[in-house]
Amino acid sequence: MIKRMHFVSGVSSRGVTAWAEARLAQAPVDVRPRRSAVCTILHGIEGSWHDGISIDWFLDFPALQRFESWLDDRDLPGVRILAEEVILRGAPWLEQRWRDGGDKLKHMALARRAQGLTAAEFSERWRSRPGAIGRNAAIAIPDAARGHAYVQNHPLASAEYDAINEVWFDDLASMRPRLDFFRIHDVRRADAELVSEAKFLVVLERPVPCAR
Repeated sequence: MIKRMHFVSGVSSRGVTAWAEARLAQAPVDVRPRRSAVCTILHGIEGSWHDGISIDWFLDFPALQRFESWLDDRDLPGVRILAEEVILRGAPWLEQRWRDGGDKLKHMALARRAQGLTAAEFSERWRSRPGAIGRNAAIAIPDAARGHAYVQNHPLASAEYDAINEVWFDDLASMRPRLDFFRIHDVRRADAELVSEAKFLVVLERPVPCAR
């Protein structure tokens, strides 16, 4: 499926959630995404690069285009990225997560590729080394920092970020080993041949009803 990720800044968390829920409630049934979620940023834990993120899943580009044509000026200003979702760990957990609904805590990384790498080269290298960072994937991410599921999002066109990943946890306490790991191991130094810049977010993800 095609994943539409819309990063919003300058709007309160409550405002982002209200907007994301209202647009799905108003959208005609035949243009709604297959799945939708809204993420609000928990400030003061990691960076405050954005205030909220809407995420929508579509079966194909025609379905995406129907939604965007309807959305038109209902969209908030922000950074829009279309991506291929690659689930590298925890697919059964994610399937259950979407069936159960409810709020879930998630750690996200937003990265830009190193100078000299094409988007295709970066995507291939990133996809081939889950669970590790550093030259030749020399530094393994400990089990306690891996969470329930790990998803890579590979942009389908030139975008603000070349890589977006998502890792789910039960609570902040269980997320702490991951936060600590990436504070100790700065990926801009450890992965300098792959990444030129990396930002991190802690978000609360909530599914938005979009029954078809």
